[in-house]
Amino acid sequence: MAELYALRPERMTVVPGARGWPEAYEYRMGGHVHRFKVHQQWPFAYPASEEFSSRG
Repeated sequence: MAELYALRPERMTVVPGARGWPEAYEYRMGGHVHRFKVHQQWPFAYPASEEFSSRG
């Protein structure tokens, strides 16, 4: 089971890896920093696109 939360974009920063690709994302709130490691990229940009649709 997984949950999705809408995070405030102005609090999120990309941490680039050695080759320039995202290695992690850091979410800052107050004095706290939560680091989200990048395990796998999922195509959320165009969910209605035929390329990513099961009906395509």
